[in-house]
Order: sequence, then C-alpha cells, then structure tokens
Amino acid sequence: MKKLRSKVILKTLFILALSGYAELIIAHNGGGVLDPNGNNAGATDMAIVSCSGGTAYLEGTIKDQSRPVPGLILSYHIYRDMRMATTTDSVAGDAYAGPTIQVAGGDGNFFISATKTAAGPRLFEATWHCKDAAGNHTGTDITVVQVQ
Repeated sequence: MKKLRSKVILKTLFILALSGYAELIIAHNGGGVLDPNGNNAGATDMAIVSCSGGTAYLEGTIKDQSRPVPGLILSYHIYRDMRMATTTDSVAGDAYAGPTIQVAGGDGNFFISATKTAAGPRLFEATWHCKDAAGNHTGTDITVVQVQ
C-alpha cells in the first residue's frame, strides 16, 4: 500500500508540473521515490526543463529525504550542450539539500536527472530554476521522461 501511495504522489507532482500549475503549488520543485522497490542500483529519474525569456543558466539541487544507508548516496545532474554539473546530498535525512549547481546554456532544453550509488529506494526533492544573468527567474517548464 505504501508503494502505491508513493507512486500516486509522484505522478500527481509530475502531472501538476506538466499542467503548468507547479509554479503556483510547488514552485520549481518536485520529486518522489527513486527505485521504490529498492532493487535497481542504476535507477535514474529524468526530465527535460525548458527555459525561455532570456535564460542564462539553469540551477538546481537535490535533497535526500530518506534515512541514511551506508554506501547509498543520491546525486543530481544538469546537462546541456556538452556541459554537465553534478551535486550530491551527502547527508541523507537531514533538513538540507546538497550544494546548488548550475549550467549555462541560454533558452532551450536542459536535462536533469537523479541517480544513486546502490540498490535501495530514495525519497527525494529536486529543484530547478531557469534564471537570467541577474539571477531572476525566467520561463520554466518541465517534462518528465523517465521514472524508475
């Protein structure tokens, strides 16, 4: 039952993001459970963030909301045009996200993904913000392409 509830919550967050209401309800963040069954060490969740309106870069971070498990670390990646940045939340279950990362690239599509180092489910919250050179938000849309 818990697995079904987690999937429903994750799907609801992504539907809200896709429908354009994410900014009103959850700002530019979302998440869920990466590898809910806990048996896929290589599980990856991935989305495309489309930036518009004078974007200079996409920034983001990830927070691992799961209990700590030795050797099980959650990371977040931003990729665009042969440039990539990665951050890791090295302390699972605390109130803090990993360091903020950013990738320059202008208006257009960026790929974001969440990965982990070993088998086991990870409850996470990720953020994504398209920004101009002054650090102001620009147009931000997200399309989820893979949930594992």
